[in-house]
Amino acid sequence: MKAHDGWQTLRRAQAETSFSRDVEVNVHAAENNHTRQTNGLHEVMSPVPTRPEDCVNYALNIQMCPCTNDSCANRGICCECIQAHVSSGSAPNCMRGTKRDPATMGLRAQAAQTCASNQARNLEFCVCSWEPCQRKGVCCNCIRNHFTTDGSGRVACVK
Repeated sequence: MKAHDGWQTLRRAQAETSFSRDVEVNVHAAENNHTRQTNGLHEVMSPVPTRPEDCVNYALNIQMCPCTNDSCANRGICCECIQAHVSSGSAPNCMRGTKRDPATMGLRAQAAQTCASNQARNLEFCVCSWEPCQRKGVCCNCIRNHFTTDGSGRVACVK
C-alpha cells in the first residue's frame, strides 16, 4: 500500500496556544469521503490522491525535492507529502534540516500560484496564521518559500 493510500490523519496546530489539538478536516473532493475517529485523532480518507500529472508544479517540485526515496508516490507532490508526514508525526526531508541546492532558489518565479485540484482541501489543512500570505493552500509554493539553503526553514504545519 502506498503512503497516500488509505486513511490519512490530519492534524492542525492551534495558533492561539502553545499546544496542538486535532480537528476534523473537511475534504470536499468527493461525496464518498469517509471519516472515523481513532485515539482522539480524526482521520479522513481522500478517495483520489494527487498524481504527478495532476500537480501543476510537479516539474519544478521534483527539481528541488530532497526525498531520498525514489519510489515514494508522494515525491515531488508537496501537498500529499506534507500531509502524509504530518499525519505520522514526522517532517519531510525539506523541513528537517536538509540544505537546499542554491541553484533551485529561482524556481519560485516559475511556479503556478494557484492549484485548482487541491487548493480547497489544502486550505482546510493549512495552519499558517500570517494573514498576508498568498501561498496558503498551495503547499509546494509554501515549501518552496520556506525550504532554505541552510536547512533552517520550516512551514507552519511542521513547526
